[in-house]
Amino acid sequence: MDEREETTPQAIAPGSFLLARSSLEGSYFQDKIVLLLSYAPNDGAMGVVVNNGVRMPVTEVFPDVPKRHGTVRTFFLGGPVDEGRIQVVQFAKGGAEGDDSPARNRVDVADTDALVAALDQPDVHVFLGYSGWSPSQLEGEIAEGDWELFSANPLEVLLRGESLIGVKPEEFKRTFRGGTP
Repeated sequence: MDEREETTPQAIAPGSFLLARSSLEGSYFQDKIVLLLSYAPNDGAMGVVVNNGVRMPVTEVFPDVPKRHGTVRTFFLGGPVDEGRIQVVQFAKGGAEGDDSPARNRVDVADTDALVAALDQPDVHVFLGYSGWSPSQLEGEIAEGDWELFSANPLEVLLRGESLIGVKPEEFKRTFRGGTP
């Protein structure tokens, strides 16, 4: 089957992954894996890189968090857009069986107590920056062969946490081959 048949705009959906192909070598996205958080053909797409991160004290990112909570944690580098913007991502259990869709948590980063509580949860990931595409840009990049769409359970993937850092797209595919359709 032709790969392009699988990558029609209808196949692009929140919760799917974009795996960088060799044509992106030398760019920011070389070897990157992006979890799509939102997509609409007329609005474009937004996602976060899941295999790039850094460990640092929480207080370096959130200076208002009390020093007693100044633990070190992994912050994922979500992409080249607005790197100062913080994305707090948590998983919402949907109504349909097996629906583990990513949802940008509504944690107000100005609410220190809510933020500290969120940071302590294992299903919460904090991304600095994001990856974004204007309408039809992502479809064009997929058609050009820059990205491979891949289906895997986002909850299963992100529960791997910092062990995802540095994972190459081919290894990701082998690890999550039995992903959700």
